[in-house]
Amino acid sequence: MGFAEMLFMMMTFKTAVGLIMGVSFCILISICIGTIVSGVFKSVALSQSIASILMILAVISSDVFIAPEITAVIGFLVNLCYISPYKHAVWISILLSSDANFEWIYHGAAAGRVLGVSFGLQQWIPIVSSTIYLIILTFLSIFSFKWNGK
Repeated sequence: MGFAEMLFMMMTFKTAVGLIMGVSFCILISICIGTIVSGVFKSVALSQSIASILMILAVISSDVFIAPEITAVIGFLVNLCYISPYKHAVWISILLSSDANFEWIYHGAAAGRVLGVSFGLQQWIPIVSSTIYLIILTFLSIFSFKWNGK
């Protein structure tokens, strides 16, 4: 049995919705950040560079590249990463696909390690916070981008 067959056998409706919602929020947040930066800076090269740097920093702090159990060891780092809008969108996918099961998110949880838990393993919190982030970023992008000038 291949990976795709195993994935589709294990995937439930809640998992699929969580993955689609998380990816959709990440894409929309990226578009909004790019629009805000391009509206603020006149130079195309400068706006692309700044947007890329902002997105790289935001993605690194969103538990995509660094495993959640590495960042969860330091409580200050968990709280600092909440600034990243991508963390909220990524945790929609993590919490809905794992059904908020602590052992599926943190591999060392079975060994009894105490870790800082993002969003308190509540599934509705990252959905609401991602929606709020997206609304704020959408309004900022609408008002910062000069629609008639470009």
